[in-house]
Amino acid sequence: MQRSLGSSLLRRVGSAVFRGTSRAPASASSLRSSGITWTQRGSNSRPLVRFQHRALAASKAPMFDEKVVMLYGLVNQNLIPMWDRVAATIAEESSGSGTVLDLASGPGNPSLQLAAKYPELKVTCTDASPDMVDKAKALAEQKGLAGRLDFKVLDMQDLSSVETDSFDNVSVCLGFMFPADLKKSVEEVYRVTKPGGTLVATVWRSMDWTNVVREIMGELLGHPPPTPAINPMSLREDEALDAPLREAGFEVKTSEAVDIDFRLGDRDTAWQVFTILNRAMLDEMNESEDVYAKFRELFEPKVETWWEKDGDGGEVLKQPEPGIYRLIVAKKPN
Repeated sequence: MQRSLGSSLLRRVGSAVFRGTSRAPASASSLRSSGITWTQRGSNSRPLVRFQHRALAASKAPMFDEKVVMLYGLVNQNLIPMWDRVAATIAEESSGSGTVLDLASGPGNPSLQLAAKYPELKVTCTDASPDMVDKAKALAEQKGLAGRLDFKVLDMQDLSSVETDSFDNVSVCLGFMFPADLKKSVEEVYRVTKPGGTLVATVWRSMDWTNVVREIMGELLGHPPPTPAINPMSLREDEALDAPLREAGFEVKTSEAVDIDFRLGDRDTAWQVFTILNRAMLDEMNESEDVYAKFRELFEPKVETWWEKDGDGGEVLKQPEPGIYRLIVAKKPN
């Protein structure tokens, strides 16, 4: 049996790492125009599917349901040391005062850490997703920080509502992997940063669990999977970000590789965490067969040595080697 997947999939494949919005999946009736086909196999044979469209790798629109947002929340628990480090770096560079524009903040990180630990900093928390900005506002209220933060919906590719040379510091924590036009985004960040101001950014260098995801997807598809539209590893090489920073006018002051541990849930949730990078694709595949059951079947033997006991006597999946992110401090010349 063959079925065609329409433009809704092309808009949704390649969910972004560590952020999300709620959006209902497309109905089967909306998946008429072709260009992508899948072929259903017997229940014990592989490949389950065969995708045939280059546009899968071109989509840049992350849209998540609440389940995926919850799974990203499990991943985000591992990122608290990163957010603390970014906040401390901004405080050090600014002597603990001045203005901060936090771009791609998702549900408020590191804006919340900055507001809590460095009250003399005036922080503007932003994200391209209104849902994420609303979540950040709610978290700030829960933590008693609402009065210390401003909130805006901003896409770093278009900061036209922000005045030139208006912020002492800009933070982009894992955010530069999202925009379709990285060059334009960096230029906009440079424009709104004051002369003598600082950009603090982080990008991924390695996350071993994403390699396992790629292996599983390759086995499901029967061929190497396309690069995710939102690719966490897209800026792993220094020059991938440093070159556009220099072209915009920034001077890279420091660059440091930092280890970060990953604990990704118990046996009932960890396998689901591994689905989040390809959730839209898996949802579409799942209309013909129980792809999630197949995913879990492939997942379990690949990570059997990753389990460790947690403090409550249960098990938690821990990536054997730490992930690595890169912390960049760049300055706008006076």
